[in-house]
Amino acid sequence: MTTPIVKFSSLKNTRLFKEIEIAGHKLDNRLVFCPTSRKRAAPGFFPSNLQHKYYKDRSTKGSLVIVESTFANIEAGVNNFFPSIYTDKHAEGYKVIADSIHANGGIAALQLHQLGRVANPAKNKELNLPFLGVSSKYLNDASKGAAIESKNELRMMTTEEVKLQQDKYVAACKRAIEISGFDFVEIHCTSGFLIDQFLQPLINNERRDQYAGSIENRSRYLLEIIDRLISEIGASKIGIRLGFWSTFQGSAGASMQPSPLVSFGYILSELQKRKDEGKGIAYVSIVEPRVSGSSDKDSYEVEGNNNYPWAFQLWKGPFIRAGGYLSGTTADNMLNDLNLNDRTLIGVGRYFTSNPDLVKRLHDGLELTSYQRPTFYTHDDEGYNTWKTVDETEHRKPELLKPII
Repeated sequence: MTTPIVKFSSLKNTRLFKEIEIAGHKLDNRLVFCPTSRKRAAPGFFPSNLQHKYYKDRSTKGSLVIVESTFANIEAGVNNFFPSIYTDKHAEGYKVIADSIHANGGIAALQLHQLGRVANPAKNKELNLPFLGVSSKYLNDASKGAAIESKNELRMMTTEEVKLQQDKYVAACKRAIEISGFDFVEIHCTSGFLIDQFLQPLINNERRDQYAGSIENRSRYLLEIIDRLISEIGASKIGIRLGFWSTFQGSAGASMQPSPLVSFGYILSELQKRKDEGKGIAYVSIVEPRVSGSSDKDSYEVEGNNNYPWAFQLWKGPFIRAGGYLSGTTADNMLNDLNLNDRTLIGVGRYFTSNPDLVKRLHDGLELTSYQRPTFYTHDDEGYNTWKTVDETEHRKPELLKPII
């Protein structure tokens, strides 16, 4: 199924193309290429030549590119076709990508995550890795069946293993900054991945240590990582992604108890507290209620969640808002949200896939090419780097996947 072709009037005179500074980096526009996993990593979880071309082609002067979710370490679980940065060699591959973004005048960030219970138990078994989660509660029956079949059943991490995962996460972030040369690392705290599993009461309901129970305890895994990163790489190199309304991979979304306002309000308050002490992170990225994972939500699920002024009152720094902004027939939603304050940026993913020159197209008011959802998670170059710019007459020929280095 194809998405309708979209064309807006030129946005060059709107706030989308007003300069903004993020943690000392001047951006010429507020259009952010937000992280989109596309499963094009090379064997061994190495960054690939396809990823290199993908990000190189979609970066431009004065724009922020956030490179896709990358395993911080394999001990927290793995799955096929995803990249990692758990060794210096992996980080050297990512340096090629970061360098190409910088060569185009762009700003580069890398989003890092850990899988926990959403990992592939069979792949873990193949690598002699246990299947670990915040609790022993499976994502679904399919995950449980796969774990039993592979003789690698899910178990709750010990407190010592929790601290080991923190050590690995911090080490990966340092590699991304010190070896790969990314300007920011983005902490992935949504979509049912490991950090989100700690935050979710219905998932984190078995532990009896300092990482479970109260909001303060469920947030401890995240905040301890942030404090260590502030000390080791500096607050200005840290971004964070939160999904108040996400129901992807078992997150509770709007039905979370206590409510997202209470649970995530605590995290935002803690981030602002650090900012008030001179340790403010670079930005907070929010997944809008219009999407969950890579899918759009029905309108009834979104009702009442579109406005969340409490978040902007609690966190006084820059926000990136992402999710469905180019899906309608007008740019009104995007422009309305940009005009609410002077510290908002807009993240886009799907239309960057099919429009390598999306920044130019929105600036000039040119037609956007429809993306093809069925190619999002295939593993070759077709539907990934074969999209053409407005200046090209033919789609590009696909290349064979291989490690960058």
